[in-house]
Amino acid sequence: MMLIKKKVAAIQGLNIDVNQMSDAELKKYEFSLNSFVESFPLQETGLKSALGGRDYGSLSNWLSGVSDMLKGIHAESLTAECSDFASYLNKAEYLSNTVIEARLTAVLSDITALSIDIQMAVYDNKSGSGGGAAAGAAAETVAAPQNSGQKLILAVDDVALFLQTLKTNLAGSPYKLVCVSSGADALRFIANKDPDLFILDIEMPGMDGYELAKKIREQKKFGPIIFLTGNAKREYVVKALEVGAADFLVKPIDKQQVLSRIPKLIGE
Repeated sequence: MMLIKKKVAAIQGLNIDVNQMSDAELKKYEFSLNSFVESFPLQETGLKSALGGRDYGSLSNWLSGVSDMLKGIHAESLTAECSDFASYLNKAEYLSNTVIEARLTAVLSDITALSIDIQMAVYDNKSGSGGGAAAGAAAETVAAPQNSGQKLILAVDDVALFLQTLKTNLAGSPYKLVCVSSGADALRFIANKDPDLFILDIEMPGMDGYELAKKIREQKKFGPIIFLTGNAKREYVVKALEVGAADFLVKPIDKQQVLSRIPKLIGE
């Protein structure tokens, strides 16, 4: 119970002191967190469907429902964000679909990130593994030798826009970023290099991120793996953890999440 308390307490965006909970209270709260994780993909589908049909009344209703879900797990900032968005939809005289789409994308990105953080926190506890594949990968990472000098990051994504976003966000950072567009190119690169960190897209043609992660480990490359994803479905997250994910970056990525996640894994 102490481990799950520590992990949940570290999640940004949850405004509740789990350290003061009894074991029974923590189990009840963990149930609420898992219910949120299971329910969010359906809510996301409803939100996107309402946006696509420009049914702003329905979109407002879906947002209110999501707000209630977030309130139930004490995610106060996101609760307020959804409530404010719903209020805007109800009061605005003129609604720009472009503006609404951009705002919804930002909201969904924030909620997806929270959902993934929750799943990472409760993964070992729920699976009963006491460590699991993700923990094993982390142990390997600790034991792996680090490059001297500038830290090397290998990013793999078949969409050039995301690679360019990473380049922009890491400009001026103490990291050397190398970008390739396929798993095959990544494997050729690591034949002679030992990256300190891997950033892998999950959905890629030919060789997806899961398969690439396995091949990276087979090549005895033990740098932490961050997966790029916009999908918070449990099966996606669990599969990523099983192949050694240390963390996730949620699409669309921004500078704040990039610069907050990477130093925790490889320093500066």
